[in-house]
Amino acid sequence: MNIGTLLTSSAASHPGNVATVCGPRQVNYEQFNARVNRLANALRRLGVQPRDHVAILMVNCPQMLEVMFAAFKAGCGAVPINWRLHPSEFAYIVANAKASALFTTAGFDEQVSRVRGDLPDLQHVITTGSATADRQNYDVLLAAESDEFADVDISPDDVAWLFYTSGTTGVPKGAMLTHGNLWGMTNRFYSDICPDFADNETVLHAAPLSHGSGLYALPNVGRGAKHVFLESSSFDPELILETLQTQSVTNLFAAPAMIKRLVDCPAIDRTDVSAMKALVYGGAPMMVEDLQQAMAKIPNMVQIYGLGETPMTITYLPQRDH
Repeated sequence: MNIGTLLTSSAASHPGNVATVCGPRQVNYEQFNARVNRLANALRRLGVQPRDHVAILMVNCPQMLEVMFAAFKAGCGAVPINWRLHPSEFAYIVANAKASALFTTAGFDEQVSRVRGDLPDLQHVITTGSATADRQNYDVLLAAESDEFADVDISPDDVAWLFYTSGTTGVPKGAMLTHGNLWGMTNRFYSDICPDFADNETVLHAAPLSHGSGLYALPNVGRGAKHVFLESSSFDPELILETLQTQSVTNLFAAPAMIKRLVDCPAIDRTDVSAMKALVYGGAPMMVEDLQQAMAKIPNMVQIYGLGETPMTITYLPQRDH
């Protein structure tokens, strides 16, 4: 019951579908799956074993989605980390998870070097930046591997995603989301959150992949959807609205504060968002007045109430009840 087979199946059934878009660069599902397989082979060569944990400290980018699915396919627990955390905070998560490998984007190289001594279980650091004596380059690592990989046969009760809570009442806790949990969430997305989901969808990852947007990447991968990544890591309402229109985005996850900024942006009145099938929001309260304003501008809103521990589809307010 490996959740990584969502990608394996989509690559077989929709190899030519665009998988990821970031600026001018596009990768189809056949290419995406091949890159993930190379990475899964690299994990195996580095000695990362099934049921080990792989930490991911990256801004939203196609590589982060690759690492997540490589970890799933290899039978490892993915540990996506909020990239806005202080070094001492993300170091706590890496250490607590006993992660044997850490993947980062280049902007975190210096911060990781500062806390490396506090991570006794960490054996490998892989970065999209430059290789050094204590870290490897991501693309060089992939280039040395085969693009054939047999997804590890894993139990439904094995951990697929170690989801760290916000730590509002203490230090963050790692909620253990199993392969079975993520399959259940994926199926509920299809049946409840976006019941007319097809095989030509487009998701925009405007919120962090380490949380809701990453969890909802799974059902999108399962249907061969296009994943759009912004080249900027800052929240730019005008850029997001432009992307919603130019990429014909059909679904995304956003926090209420993000939706309010979109609705308050003057560009929304000249933006075509008619392709939207599900704007899923949650993670904080939505004021009634803000919701009414959003509904007047954006169709097909779905509110979720579930915690990361559940994950994400346990309770919801469907489109029809809005």
